Amino acid sequence: MYSIYKIKCGDEYYIGHTKNFTKRICDHKYRALDDKYKNYNLYKKMNETIPEFTILENIECDKKEIFKHEQKYIDEYKPTLNMRRATIDIKKTREKNKIRMRNIVYTEEQKKIMKEKKKLYYQKNKEMMLEQRKIHYQKTKDIFKKKNYIKIKCEICNCEFLKRCLSQHNKTDKHKKNNKNRY
Repeated sequence: MYSIYKIKCGDEYYIGHTKNFTKRICDHKYRALDDKYKNYNLYKKMNETIPEFTILENIECDKKEIFKHEQKYIDEYKPTLNMRRATIDIKKTREKNKIRMRNIVYTEEQKKIMKEKKKLYYQKNKEMMLEQRKIHYQKTKDIFKKKNYIKIKCEICNCEFLKRCLSQHNKTDKHKKNNKNRY
């Protein structure tokens, strides 16, 4: 079940929808206090005035339909604090993204420029990149060793070997012979 809600800040409105109204309101209040979201009109207004939270309608519908119901309220209240329309034509959005991402063809000159930029970046940051690799290696080597140096026992031929040698063990004559005898 979805809830379509309204936040009133002074004379301005925000319309939204959610499955969990109380959690969403807490989220709005938290974001109003966080500096990361200060550029949003809603959170600026929430800090200036005391917001009023109201459920406009509870609807039992699927995710695609809720946007249409929300848009109905957006058209009715004409909220100034919403950043975008509720209904999104998914087909148009996908088509725009396909056009934007497809058929990027670089000229030979552009390829050379990009290659030179990569070289320059690597030369400038070579030491830092090598240091990061060393740090990553130190962090993961113990974990890697523990995973690969675990002793396991083969159920077919009762041999004990390291986990990292499993594929080699499966190729041995003893394993193959015992595997044939099982069936």
